[in-house]
Amino acid sequence: MDGKLFWLISAALLVAIGLAFKGYDSMIAALGLVLLALITLKFSMDKSGGVAKDIRADLGGRLSTVDGMVQDLTKAFKEQADIKDFTLGALEKVKGEIRVEVKDNLDKMAEKTIELENGVNQMKRTFSAAFASLDDRVRAMEPQTGNLAASTGDLAPEIKLQGADDGYLELNHEGNPAE
Repeated sequence: MDGKLFWLISAALLVAIGLAFKGYDSMIAALGLVLLALITLKFSMDKSGGVAKDIRADLGGRLSTVDGMVQDLTKAFKEQADIKDFTLGALEKVKGEIRVEVKDNLDKMAEKTIELENGVNQMKRTFSAAFASLDDRVRAMEPQTGNLAASTGDLAPEIKLQGADDGYLELNHEGNPAE
């Protein structure tokens, strides 16, 4: 409303100045209108100053709200970074523990494999020695029993052990039971 009043007074002032130029005695009226325009302008400025203070207070409150939100977000990002660092550290620790555990298990498995291989080699030597002694026993029994092949009707071929002392056996079959 104050702005409209100012413009109305300013228009009246222009009319008064125009009448003064035409020769009418309106100079006192023009000065009165200038004074009235200044008073209206001052009143309008005081009123707008109060509005400006209200706007500043409102904007200050909103700014503090935004500032609080930014601080909360900053705190959340910092906490998230701390959680990430903690999680990565825990994962590295678990990874190291698993790596050590796998290495230990592989070492144990290698030891067991070596033990198994040694056991198989020992069994080979024992088996080879047993076959060698079996050959000696069979030769010792041959003169007493006679020809085993003749009494069975050539159904069982003779088995000769060769190379029993070298750690392996080679079996040769003589005769064909199908003949």
